[in-house]
Amino acid sequence: MEPPKLKGYEYDSNIVGNYIQAGRILILYLAYNSQCNLSCPFCFSNGGKHFVRKSMKQTRNVKELRFDDLIEIIDQGIELGIKSVCFYGEGEPLLKSDLGLFFKLVDYVNKKNLIPVVFTNGVTMTPTIAKKLYNKNVSVVGKLYSFKPKVNEFLTGCHGIYEYKLFKGKRVPSHIPNLMNVGYNKGNRFALFTVVTKYNYEEIENIWKWERSTGIIPYVDFLYTYRHQRRFGISESDRQRLCKSIYDYDKSLGFDYEYHLGSHIGHRICNTRIAAVIGVNGEVRLCPAVDVYIGNVRKNQLADLLIKRANLAEKIRFKGDDKGKCGAYRLEERRSQVSQK
Repeated sequence: MEPPKLKGYEYDSNIVGNYIQAGRILILYLAYNSQCNLSCPFCFSNGGKHFVRKSMKQTRNVKELRFDDLIEIIDQGIELGIKSVCFYGEGEPLLKSDLGLFFKLVDYVNKKNLIPVVFTNGVTMTPTIAKKLYNKNVSVVGKLYSFKPKVNEFLTGCHGIYEYKLFKGKRVPSHIPNLMNVGYNKGNRFALFTVVTKYNYEEIENIWKWERSTGIIPYVDFLYTYRHQRRFGISESDRQRLCKSIYDYDKSLGFDYEYHLGSHIGHRICNTRIAAVIGVNGEVRLCPAVDVYIGNVRKNQLADLLIKRANLAEKIRFKGDDKGKCGAYRLEERRSQVSQK
């Protein structure tokens, strides 16, 4: 049987194949703020600052997209076939100052019969907000780096920012039980995001097994960018051992999928080919984690930018090599090696 897939973020392979062949997109990644209340030391966006700085260099424009701009982008996405809108983390989408805008956008997404998805660190996730997300059909990707509060907080770059609660035998950040207790324990609408580092490597299998046992979808990724590899990365042999061990565990549960060594552990594969990534200033990027810019939606139609993106993706061969490195990662790797010389 297939493993659980997060509603609105993962799609069946036949749908994905049809969309790729037709040059259409399933998911619109949309950022609307560049502030974060965490300082994860390996963050691909440096708490939102990295891509804003790069975008400013590209366009000389620091102006963030407004509500009307965001609605226009969603409408253009609908014409290109999108089924969901993912509010992702250049910053933290659920900062208290942005909740009004977020829920206005969610209401519009629901009105258009699309599925809203949010990536959040969960710091502001009260039971009230959790219930509101559930009632508005939002799929949620939370965050868990470690079962050890000291390690979890070290990897978030912030001490004392989370409240911890005992849930299903583990002390975890409170957003996890807050979401599970309002209904996210069913319906494939809740995943937890974990980045593999040398500081939590020994815990990854236990985190994966605990999430499987509680009905949470595990999203475990390796470092996205080469520039963080030296300080936080694990060895290639450890990477391969972890991928194989988790694959074998899933297989023992009856889950059937193709084994791979990609940036994501388990059944997940990169969905960049069926997604469009829009930054806070309107810049379209090749993928969420890499500063390869295509153009700006303020100046060009999204459809035209996606044609350019497809040509560029083919040029750098946006596929994994035998060590699981995609073309975007290899591009980052080459840049870092050149800058160090």
